[in-house]
Amino acid sequence: GESAPCHCGRHGCLETVAALWSLGSVLLGERFNAGDDEMTLANHIQAIDMGTFPQMEKALNHVVVALGNLCRVFFPHKVIVSGPVVTNPALWARFRTKFREENTFIGLPQPELVIGSDSRRYELLGAASPIFEQSLTALLS
Repeated sequence: GESAPCHCGRHGCLETVAALWSLGSVLLGERFNAGDDEMTLANHIQAIDMGTFPQMEKALNHVVVALGNLCRVFFPHKVIVSGPVVTNPALWARFRTKFREENTFIGLPQPELVIGSDSRRYELLGAASPIFEQSLTALLS
Protein backbone atom coordinates (compact mmCIF):
# COMPACT_ATOMS: atom_id res chain seq x y z
CA GLY A 1 0.00 0.00 0.00
CA GLU A 2 0.86 3.66 0.14
CA SER A 3 2.58 3.31 3.53
CA ALA A 4 4.74 0.41 2.33
CA PRO A 5 8.40 1.22 1.81
CA CYS A 6 9.45 1.76 -1.78
CA HIS A 7 12.58 0.25 -3.27
CA CYS A 8 14.08 3.73 -3.11
CA GLY A 9 13.69 3.72 0.70
CA ARG A 10 10.96 6.34 0.83
CA HIS A 11 7.24 5.95 1.53
CA GLY A 12 4.24 7.06 -0.51
CA CYS A 13 5.84 6.57 -3.93
CA LEU A 14 3.59 5.72 -6.85
CA GLU A 15 5.43 2.42 -7.20
CA THR A 16 4.19 1.19 -3.80
CA VAL A 17 0.65 1.02 -5.18
CA ALA A 18 1.14 0.72 -8.94
CA ALA A 19 4.40 -1.06 -9.78
CA LEU A 20 4.41 -4.68 -10.78
CA TRP A 21 6.67 -5.58 -7.85
CA SER A 22 3.94 -4.37 -5.48
CA LEU A 23 1.00 -5.92 -7.39
CA GLY A 24 2.53 -9.06 -8.87
CA SER A 25 1.80 -11.50 -6.08
CA VAL A 26 -1.78 -10.21 -5.77
CA LEU A 27 -2.43 -10.49 -9.52
CA LEU A 28 -0.50 -13.66 -10.30
CA GLY A 29 -0.21 -15.49 -6.98
CA GLU A 30 2.30 -18.35 -7.22
CA ARG A 31 3.09 -17.53 -10.85
CA PHE A 32 4.65 -14.19 -9.88
CA ASN A 33 8.42 -14.11 -9.79
CA ALA A 34 9.95 -10.65 -9.38
CA GLY A 35 12.97 -11.83 -11.38
CA ASP A 36 10.92 -12.66 -14.50
CA ASP A 37 11.37 -10.42 -17.50
CA GLU A 38 8.48 -8.21 -18.57
CA MET A 39 7.51 -10.36 -21.55
CA THR A 40 6.99 -13.41 -19.33
CA LEU A 41 4.89 -11.37 -16.91
CA ALA A 42 2.98 -9.80 -19.81
CA ASN A 43 1.98 -13.26 -21.02
CA HIS A 44 0.49 -14.04 -17.59
CA ILE A 45 -1.24 -10.66 -17.26
CA GLN A 46 -2.90 -10.59 -20.68
CA ALA A 47 -5.82 -12.81 -19.73
CA ILE A 48 -6.44 -11.76 -16.11
CA ASP A 49 -9.79 -10.16 -15.28
CA MET A 50 -8.37 -7.07 -13.61
CA GLY A 51 -11.83 -5.99 -12.47
CA THR A 52 -11.69 -8.60 -9.73
CA PHE A 53 -8.76 -6.90 -8.01
CA PRO A 54 -9.51 -3.73 -6.01
CA GLN A 55 -5.73 -3.15 -5.81
CA MET A 56 -5.66 -2.80 -9.60
CA GLU A 57 -8.40 -0.15 -9.53
CA LYS A 58 -6.45 1.73 -6.85
CA ALA A 59 -3.27 1.50 -8.95
CA LEU A 60 -5.15 2.68 -12.01
CA ASN A 61 -6.55 5.68 -10.15
CA HIS A 62 -3.11 6.67 -8.85
CA VAL A 63 -1.46 6.38 -12.26
CA VAL A 64 -4.25 8.39 -13.93
CA VAL A 65 -3.85 11.21 -11.40
CA ALA A 66 -0.04 11.18 -11.68
CA LEU A 67 -0.12 11.18 -15.47
CA GLY A 68 -2.72 13.95 -15.52
CA ASN A 69 -0.51 16.09 -13.28
CA LEU A 70 2.51 15.50 -15.51
CA CYS A 71 0.46 16.45 -18.56
CA ARG A 72 -0.58 19.71 -16.87
CA VAL A 73 3.09 20.56 -16.37
CA PHE A 74 4.64 19.41 -19.67
CA PHE A 75 1.69 19.58 -22.15
CA PRO A 76 2.71 16.57 -24.25
CA HIS A 77 0.96 15.78 -27.51
CA LYS A 78 1.61 12.07 -27.08
CA VAL A 79 2.21 9.85 -24.05
CA ILE A 80 3.82 6.45 -24.58
CA VAL A 81 2.73 3.90 -21.99
CA SER A 82 4.71 0.69 -21.67
CA GLY A 83 4.96 -2.33 -19.45
CA PRO A 84 3.31 -5.70 -19.11
CA VAL A 85 0.03 -4.35 -17.77
CA VAL A 86 -0.80 -2.56 -21.04
CA THR A 87 -0.91 -5.96 -22.71
CA ASN A 88 -4.25 -6.62 -21.00
CA PRO A 89 -6.83 -5.20 -23.46
CA ALA A 90 -9.56 -4.60 -20.86
CA LEU A 91 -7.18 -2.79 -18.51
CA TRP A 92 -5.75 -0.65 -21.33
CA ALA A 93 -9.29 0.34 -22.39
CA ARG A 94 -10.20 1.16 -18.78
CA PHE A 95 -7.02 3.22 -18.36
CA ARG A 96 -7.71 5.24 -21.51
CA THR A 97 -11.35 5.85 -20.57
CA LYS A 98 -10.49 6.84 -17.01
CA PHE A 99 -7.73 9.17 -18.22
CA ARG A 100 -10.15 10.93 -20.60
CA GLU A 101 -12.84 11.22 -17.90
CA GLU A 102 -10.54 12.46 -15.15
CA ASN A 103 -8.35 14.83 -17.10
CA THR A 104 -9.74 17.81 -18.89
CA PHE A 105 -7.24 20.27 -20.24
CA ILE A 106 -9.00 23.59 -20.74
CA GLY A 107 -8.13 25.01 -24.14
CA LEU A 108 -5.86 22.08 -24.98
CA PRO A 109 -6.50 18.74 -26.62
CA GLN A 110 -5.87 15.67 -24.51
CA PRO A 111 -2.60 13.94 -25.26
CA GLU A 112 -2.74 10.83 -27.39
CA LEU A 113 -2.14 7.68 -25.32
CA VAL A 114 -0.06 5.11 -27.19
CA ILE A 115 1.17 1.67 -26.17
CA GLY A 116 4.95 1.58 -26.37
CA SER A 117 6.74 -1.57 -27.42
CA ASP A 118 10.14 -0.54 -26.04
CA SER A 119 9.25 -1.38 -22.48
CA ARG A 120 12.41 -3.39 -21.80
CA ARG A 121 14.62 -0.61 -23.18
CA TYR A 122 12.85 1.98 -20.97
CA GLU A 123 13.23 -0.31 -17.96
CA LEU A 124 16.96 -0.68 -18.56
CA LEU A 125 17.44 3.06 -19.07
CA GLY A 126 15.55 3.81 -15.85
CA ALA A 127 17.55 1.26 -13.87
CA ALA A 128 20.88 2.41 -15.30
CA SER A 129 20.31 6.17 -14.99
CA PRO A 130 21.46 6.53 -11.36
CA ILE A 131 24.67 4.64 -12.10
CA PHE A 132 25.38 6.75 -15.18
CA GLU A 133 24.65 9.97 -13.28
CA GLN A 134 27.01 9.00 -10.43
CA SER A 135 29.75 8.05 -12.88
CA LEU A 136 29.32 11.24 -14.87
CA THR A 137 29.40 13.34 -11.71
CA ALA A 138 32.59 11.59 -10.60
CA LEU A 139 34.20 12.14 -13.99
CA LEU A 140 33.28 15.83 -14.06
CA SER A 141 34.47 16.46 -10.49
